[in-house]
Amino acid sequence: PNYYNNLSGWDGTNIFYEFTNRAVPLIFNIRFNISNNYEYYKNYNSTQTYGFSKYNLTNALIYFSNGSVACSDISTCDNNINITLTPNNASYVLDNFNLTEGVSRTNSPITLTGNNNQKSVGSTLTEGIKVATKINIQNCDIDYIFAIGKTYSPSYWTCDSSANVLTFNLDIPAGGTTLTIDYDTYVPGTGDGGITPPTLNPQSILTSYPNEWQQKRTVQVNIEIRNKDGEKYQPTSLSFNFNITGITFLEQNYNEELKFYENFFEVTEEAELGDNSITVFANDEKTIENQITFKVVPFDKDSPYEPPEPPTPDKITWKDWVQDNLW
Repeated sequence: PNYYNNLSGWDGTNIFYEFTNRAVPLIFNIRFNISNNYEYYKNYNSTQTYGFSKYNLTNALIYFSNGSVACSDISTCDNNINITLTPNNASYVLDNFNLTEGVSRTNSPITLTGNNNQKSVGSTLTEGIKVATKINIQNCDIDYIFAIGKTYSPSYWTCDSSANVLTFNLDIPAGGTTLTIDYDTYVPGTGDGGITPPTLNPQSILTSYPNEWQQKRTVQVNIEIRNKDGEKYQPTSLSFNFNITGITFLEQNYNEELKFYENFFEVTEEAELGDNSITVFANDEKTIENQITFKVVPFDKDSPYEPPEPPTPDKITWKDWVQDNLW
């Protein structure tokens, strides 16, 4: 048999190892290049599954030809990792991996491109993965970063103002995501006073939901967004930030007639009893937030769940009348 440990690289072309299990051969095609730093393994057998171990890894990206990953969080893919190759499946190992804008990595399934306001993260993986990421920005005065299904606040990142580079752990869903960077638009004045910032949308978040969330039930949360004129409207996006075991966000619908969001959360029996909170973000010309606070209580079959009442329509304004009758 052939073994290697603490391998830092070798100089040359592709190297092939063939291992034999009785009469069944297993061929590993191992590629390692000092500049590109990747390894490639393939199980050419059509019936047998084989496993082996990689040693002394640090933040390794390990993925397979079917798009699955060995570690869903690269920061945990350290030290010794067991790799299982199913029939005709292959694996890439990219040690010391991070996603850096402007830097490409050979055989990386993840790409990052964009400008100072928006980034496009591509992924050929079929599973989500968390990756240490560095993006180029206009400046460090950022309120939020919006991604698909997740909102990042300043507590999530570190920012180097000398290089205008922001570093954070990015959750990348299968197929990729888009990052929208929300910069602080307020510019302080000098002398006797400051420059009054313009009034931007949205202005307020109104919520309606039960104070107690029962285990093993689906809970509805109604949310209205008001603009600078105090009217209901639909912002660019409405998102949530929470990490509560046993509670999952299911879906979001926008009621065009009554102009409010219907949001549904699943509370499983694994949800821990007690007080919890979820942060809701409304994003448009600026980003505002509000808290959904509730208490998880045990399931009670004799206490049926009653969804919150939908909001009542606003009184018609002259703007609505003109739009409905003259346009």
